[in-house]
Amino acid sequence: MTGCRRAAISLAALAVASVLTLPLGLRAAGRFLVVADPLVASEALYVFPGGVPERAEHAAELFHSGIAPTVVVSGERIRSELEVLGIPLSDAEINARVLVRCGVPNEAIIVLPEGTSTWEDAQALRRWATAQTGICHLTAVTSPAHSRRARRTLRTVFRGTGIDVGLQPYPRSLVLGWWEHEETLVRVINEYIKLIYYAVAH
Repeated sequence: MTGCRRAAISLAALAVASVLTLPLGLRAAGRFLVVADPLVASEALYVFPGGVPERAEHAAELFHSGIAPTVVVSGERIRSELEVLGIPLSDAEINARVLVRCGVPNEAIIVLPEGTSTWEDAQALRRWATAQTGICHLTAVTSPAHSRRARRTLRTVFRGTGIDVGLQPYPRSLVLGWWEHEETLVRVINEYIKLIYYAVAH
C-alpha cells in the first residue's frame, strides 16, 4: 500500500471516529452499515465465517424454509482458544457443526476450508460457484454490522460471472443503543475502518 493510501485511510478513519462521537449521528451510523436484499429462491446459501452460532442458525432456518437446497460454509482460520483446548476446528467446520445441530443434512453442506478475510471468503465462494452448473443466484448470511461490506465485496468479486448474490443480515438490525455496549461499539468502529480500507484496496 502506498503512503498516500495509508494517509487517506488514516484521515478517513479519524473523520469516521469524529462522526461516531456525535450523538445525532450514532443511529444513522449504525443504520448505514446494515443492508439487506430481497429474499428469493437460490441454488445455495452461504454463511460467512464468524458470528457463531447466529449466522449458521439463520442459514438453517432459510434452508428449512426451502430457500435453497445447499448451504456453503468457508473459513480456514482456527481460533487460538480452540487450539489450546485441542479442538482444532476451522471456522468452516464450526459452522458446519451448527448447521447439522439445526437439522441440515450433511449431504446438503459444502465445506470450503479456505479464507481468512471477507475478501478471501468471497473469492472462495466464487471459485466454488463458477465450478458448478446451473448456479444463478446465491444468498449470503452474515451479521448486520458486516452486511454492507460483505455485499459490496460479493458484488465486486462476482462481477462478470452472471451469478447474482443476495445478502441477508441476521439479526435484521443492530441492537438498540449499540454505542452503549462495548462489543457492538468496537464492532461498528472496526467495520467503518474496514469499509474504508476495502474501498481503497479493492
